[in-house]
Amino acid sequence: MNALALFLFLLCPPIDENAAPPPKPKLEETIVVSGIRADETTPVTKSNIEHADIARDYHQQDVPLLMAQTPSINTYTESGIGSSGYAYITLRGVSPTRLNFTLDGVPLADSEDMGVYFADFPDLAHSLQSIQIQRGVGTSTFGSPSFGGSVNLESIDLAQTSSTEARVSAGAYGQRFATVGYQSGMTPSGFALYSRLSVNHTDGFREHSGVDQHNLFISAEKLLGDAQLKLTGFTAHERQQMSFNASDEETLRTNLRDNPLGPDDRDSFGYDLANLQYIRALTPSTNMTASAYYQAGYGWYSLSGDRYALDGRLLGSMLTMSWTRGAMSASYGLHANHFKREHTLDLAAVPAIRRISHLPVIIDPSHGTGNAYMVTPLARAGVAVGADGLMVEVHNHPELALSDGAQALTPAQYAQLIDQVSAIREISVPNW
Repeated sequence: MNALALFLFLLCPPIDENAAPPPKPKLEETIVVSGIRADETTPVTKSNIEHADIARDYHQQDVPLLMAQTPSINTYTESGIGSSGYAYITLRGVSPTRLNFTLDGVPLADSEDMGVYFADFPDLAHSLQSIQIQRGVGTSTFGSPSFGGSVNLESIDLAQTSSTEARVSAGAYGQRFATVGYQSGMTPSGFALYSRLSVNHTDGFREHSGVDQHNLFISAEKLLGDAQLKLTGFTAHERQQMSFNASDEETLRTNLRDNPLGPDDRDSFGYDLANLQYIRALTPSTNMTASAYYQAGYGWYSLSGDRYALDGRLLGSMLTMSWTRGAMSASYGLHANHFKREHTLDLAAVPAIRRISHLPVIIDPSHGTGNAYMVTPLARAGVAVGADGLMVEVHNHPELALSDGAQALTPAQYAQLIDQVSAIREISVPNW
């Protein structure tokens, strides 16, 4: 899946003839986030959570719960403990798939279901400088998910002086947490480094809802005269017993910790993100940011004895220009990206479902694989194991399709498939 976006913001505050030109790039993040952040004059509804607020309110909870006290936000967690497991958020009642989450302008959401799973990268808040929450369509630079609003995360500032910080904590329900952070300070050559390693474990409030997580966050910067080169990213992983199903009211009267899912219903997911930025002052009034980023989500989940794999990769690049002259300013740029995910089709589920249900079983070898060359063999196999129907994408010219062309058959291929599965069904029906 490829995407290309152009964005332009013009801000015209009251005229100030004495306005000074913007400063050249330096250690502060003002230029890095200028293309996605709203300032005091931008006409959008927003809330800012500054570094001092994060330091005061953060106690290992996921980012959605850290924002819980801001207007129009509701959050909850599956495991019943705010510092681990899957946390969910709505903004003005809008689901998170219609909210845009970015870190220094780079999208954090899964590019297929548009969800952001903060459990995959724990203790992220320790490495944030600020959070801006915009309600409704605002200055977001990444696509339609910003319909309901956006949450723009800013990575931590690199310090001028060297420091090391460590923290260890423990609590109820087997909660154990440890983190160590390091700031190198700015060297005489203009280089600075920040790193943080965090590990977290909990047994969960709900029965068999334990979680193990770790995250390594790194940010490095090199000053190059009136420009700077910055690399920010993290690699993280979580393993947990799932607890997303609700318990009925009668059960909760006697056992508040009930979890309808079994102890072997679990998942294991990793998440990697890297963002390389080049920031330069072209003129006293014009700044440029060019960036290339990489995002990967990978792992599996096991439910009722069946295991399903999910692996996706997102590559992208952004070019942002910020211009100011007198009382007028503008931010404009270009954003291109490419996403790819390999799907698996679980044909073993077909006879398993037929065993317990009288309802027809339909399989989708097109979306189930994402590749046209897999559609015909898996469709044949699906009918052989008992599928009652198929969902197949067909296009006269798949290479010209605006969506899902890679998994579409031509009409001739589809006609051949129908002949093949019809013959297989005649042989297979008596064996069901």
